[in-house]
Amino acid sequence: MTSKQITGNAGMYYACYQLSRLGLNVMPTARNAKGADVIAYTLDHARFLTFQVKAMTKSTNIQLGKSLDGVGCDWWIVIANVYAEPTAFIMTPDEVRATARLYDGQYWAQFKQFDTPLTRNAWPRIVATPTA
Repeated sequence: MTSKQITGNAGMYYACYQLSRLGLNVMPTARNAKGADVIAYTLDHARFLTFQVKAMTKSTNIQLGKSLDGVGCDWWIVIANVYAEPTAFIMTPDEVRATARLYDGQYWAQFKQFDTPLTRNAWPRIVATPTA
């Protein structure tokens, strides 16, 4: 059995690899710290982006916490099946919040709602979409 920390690391580095393939300069941040997991910028420094990365060993809902206030960053990258054939779901914070449901005082992003053609392995949308 692999620890949650190792699973998280595998997902973060997979995300960094994919973001680098888009032509972004990518830097992981300190693990288990509040805020972005990954920061990236274009080579011309015209765009600076922050990413929240969630990795899991299977396809499941993602715990968001007691409030949706913490759903920040420019992009969310949820990676399912991180050790086998990773599938990434690329979402804006608004898209993550739109899938959230409250169960026993905790919000959960619903896998069946964020698994869409718009989000599934949609890496190019990161560089195609301008951010504020």
